[in-house]
Amino acid sequence: MRHVLFLLLLPVLACSSNSTTSPNATLSDAGTEGVFVDSSPGDATVTRSFHLGFTPFPYDITQAAVDDVYTKLTTDADLYAFHTTEGVPWVEAGQGLSSTEYGQALRDKWNQHRARSLPSHAVYLGLTPLDDSRQKMADYWGEAAHMPLPVPWDSYDLNTTEVKAAYLSFCREAVRFYEPEYLAIGLEVNLLRIKAPEKWGAYIELHKATYQALKQEFPTLPIFVTFTAVDLLEGWTEADHTTQISALADLLPYSDYLALSLYPYMSAHLTEPLPVGYLDQLVALAGHKPVVIAESGYPAQRTELTSLSLVFEGTEEKQAAFVQELLTAAEEQKMPFVVNFVLQDYDALWEKAGGDDVLAVWRDTGFYSEAGREREALRLWRAALATPVGL
Repeated sequence: MRHVLFLLLLPVLACSSNSTTSPNATLSDAGTEGVFVDSSPGDATVTRSFHLGFTPFPYDITQAAVDDVYTKLTTDADLYAFHTTEGVPWVEAGQGLSSTEYGQALRDKWNQHRARSLPSHAVYLGLTPLDDSRQKMADYWGEAAHMPLPVPWDSYDLNTTEVKAAYLSFCREAVRFYEPEYLAIGLEVNLLRIKAPEKWGAYIELHKATYQALKQEFPTLPIFVTFTAVDLLEGWTEADHTTQISALADLLPYSDYLALSLYPYMSAHLTEPLPVGYLDQLVALAGHKPVVIAESGYPAQRTELTSLSLVFEGTEEKQAAFVQELLTAAEEQKMPFVVNFVLQDYDALWEKAGGDDVLAVWRDTGFYSEAGREREALRLWRAALATPVGL
């Protein structure tokens, strides 16, 4: 998983003893019966406004696990969330080369995505010029992923002319290859404002130039960046709220959606009851722009991080309540799409990767347990999925 998870947890440790949760707050006043559960399948009078998707993140380092996830995505989603975050082919893109001339590692991943995609499913493509830590320029994606930046790219700033030209070329090639319905050109970018504020101005220049050029070429394609939701909510993390709202104001004019990365347990509230109305607070930040849940997750079982002396007291009931609250909000706000990042718990992958605490943070957020058992959250999700999309 992403290295940024560890950095996200640091504010949790600092704030967890100062929760402002209302003692009577619940995850969802609606319970877990589901806004779509009682609708009859095929009832044309009932529609949903949003697509539902997952990433194809596998639960084990085997081809069988990869195949199984893609098989489940055919019936458990109508949107693929493809994050290509292994870097940027800076050298090739800087030369204006087409994607067929990019490194083999990149072409293999892109070709797999396209080969396994059903035409019936929408595609949300997530790109970023930032590295996994969200605090510097993305690695070089050449013959392998996450290669060191070569000379002279290792000396460039985010707003260097060469970087702007290369990133635009890369984004353009990605759009032509994937033909997505939705495009992010930056992921969790407000973390850069926290971790490397001296680079924020250069990033804004890069984003603005990329957004404006792509909108001219693809005027009907929704283009946006994503934000970590917990850092936009005052008191949820150690992030300075005024600075975060300012960062949002810097970018929202050049983002068609307010796209949120929503993991509410990665905050001072952990898996305790959340403040009532927090989703409404997030929606209010969008002004009149649509809101999307670009990625999300909630642990369905107890997750202990021994090295950090931290415990997430997750349960399947809490996960289902969180998912139902998302689905209800998605319909009320007419969101274009909702993504839950992990489809199935990845205990097997986690163990083979060494049982790292950071990797455990998302390990239990699947709608299937590690053994493949379906959870209540999946029942609610499928009930919504059975309702036709009426965008």
